[in-house]
Amino acid sequence: MGGFLGGGKEGVRIWDIRDTYGTSSGVDKNVADKPKKNLLVCEQHLGDSFAAAFGDEKGELERFVVLQRGHGFVSVGDSIQQLVYRAISTQENAAVQQKAEIMAEDEGVEVNFLTEEEARDCAEMNVPS
Repeated sequence: MGGFLGGGKEGVRIWDIRDTYGTSSGVDKNVADKPKKNLLVCEQHLGDSFAAAFGDEKGELERFVVLQRGHGFVSVGDSIQQLVYRAISTQENAAVQQKAEIMAEDEGVEVNFLTEEEARDCAEMNVPS
């Protein structure tokens, strides 16, 4: 189940590295050797920004998957097994959602996503006891 992906209007967060490029206090935007914009998280300020996308305003882990615009996604877990489960389930759920959205568009209806409550309750089922 994909309850760990979240529900309601927010769902999975999308992190866009473009929002963070050039925000490092040590980078002069006019310098010829400024960092490349290659979508790789290879500087501290980029990593800090990306890590923050998983949390809430207090820095507590809130999301288990974050999409990276133009790049892919990252999932986290408490164990290798949980991480792999979430990564595979994310990929499978994305494929199902894509098909559902195509079918919904063809039929002139909207996809009915999980509510936040449904997502939370489904996610709780996937926590090892």
